[in-house]
Amino acid sequence: MVLLEVLSAARRALGIHLSAIHLHHGLSPNADAWTFFCEAQCVQRSIPLSVIRVNIDRRSGLGIEAAARDMRYASYAEVTAQWIALAHHADDVAETILLRLLRGTGIKGLAAMREIRPLTSEINIIRPMLGMRRSSLEHFASEHALKWIEDESNNDTRFERNFLRREILPRLTRRFPAAVQSILRAGEHAREAQNLLDDLARLDLQQAGLDDVVPLPLLRALGAARAGNVLRFFLAAH
Repeated sequence: MVLLEVLSAARRALGIHLSAIHLHHGLSPNADAWTFFCEAQCVQRSIPLSVIRVNIDRRSGLGIEAAARDMRYASYAEVTAQWIALAHHADDVAETILLRLLRGTGIKGLAAMREIRPLTSEINIIRPMLGMRRSSLEHFASEHALKWIEDESNNDTRFERNFLRREILPRLTRRFPAAVQSILRAGEHAREAQNLLDDLARLDLQQAGLDDVVPLPLLRALGAARAGNVLRFFLAAH
């Protein structure tokens, strides 16, 4: 709601044509009420709204949260737009980095979210609020008398992210007040390191002179760590 309010107020200054998307996942008994709420908020601001209804495959093996996320981004890719703005903030980034760390991710996973990233050849995802804490957004919303809805599933600590959000990060920040900022800084360091590793992989692949093949002699010559870096880069690129 903060993102919607800010973009609504700034659309003329930015020279943008603003519209909104609401994904109706059908997972909550309140899903229809959330749709009506979004419609009313967009009418109030004269913002066109598209409601996309999706069916989440609960048997996909991904888990409900991951399956819903995949469905959202697949829906975004079908939208006619140059930019899709999402409201992720600093606490979201810290939670994501902690989750990935606990799952044993590598440097690329620790780099977490980017402010701008391509979704398709024509659509970019933008996250303009990554530097802001959740508490700052709540303060802004209260000061501007914004209405919003709390998803009741956010209180369910059976979900890993909710467990970190409700039980772990609050305890961390009580002991280490700058915990979120420190986690974000570590994520930026990881991004810099990943960029260097990508540059190294490009240099190594240039030796082969081939776009769609990685010769075994090249991998043998590089050693295990560097060969692994080349393979990860090559597979991600293809």
